[in-house]
Amino acid sequence: MKPTTEQILNSLSKLIKENKTELQAEGKVKVELNVADDVLSDVSANGKSRSKYRKLIRQVRTDLAKAYGHLENIKKRDERIQKDSKTFKKQADELGVGKELKAPYNYIYDGSYIDKQIDNDISANKKAVRAVLQSSESVG
Repeated sequence: MKPTTEQILNSLSKLIKENKTELQAEGKVKVELNVADDVLSDVSANGKSRSKYRKLIRQVRTDLAKAYGHLENIKKRDERIQKDSKTFKKQADELGVGKELKAPYNYIYDGSYIDKQIDNDISANKKAVRAVLQSSESVG
């Protein structure tokens, strides 16, 4: 028996609907795979960024340690400058020439060469080191 036109159209309609459902199902799977690919891509990018972060943090720690060493050297020399400036001032006053001194000796006499920022700089360095260590506790 030969199918009627109506039966053929119904069969085609069913096939089209089934194919659309399958395509939609495939489309959804594709979308889900795209979302998964996006997540995996972001995870990979985060891993690369974390590696760069760790490298930079290690460099910052190294640089801060070097900076601290320089600050400690400045502090030691500054203590000598302060002591020697007091001695210079005392001797200049004993000779009666303290008020008549010209640059650079008047700066020594006045204590102008003493680094008044050094303690603040050392404190700031220590705070920076603590902050870096806190932010990178898991950095190896």
